[in-house]
Amino acid sequence: MNKNAALSRPLLATAAAAAALLAGCATTQVDAQWRSVDLPASYLRGATVLVSCETPEVVLQRICEDRLMADLAARGVRPVLAAPGSAATMQPSV
Repeated sequence: MNKNAALSRPLLATAAAAAALLAGCATTQVDAQWRSVDLPASYLRGATVLVSCETPEVVLQRICEDRLMADLAARGVRPVLAAPGSAATMQPSV
């Protein structure tokens, strides 16, 4: 077996694994969102809003919650993070 071929196989496998991992980390694009035209932009200013993101990945959940809380705070809303295991974060039993 050629020494270069033996070295290139693990390198190729590592590169393929890295590419698959990076593809899995791609951000999701928002295709559509709904907003009531009857509500003014300042409707929730000063209000307290409960923040809870649902995902099986803990890291993605934290990123979602952090970004949502920062966005709400920038708009003058008081975000409150739902406690883990609270009714807001529990899955309904089927």
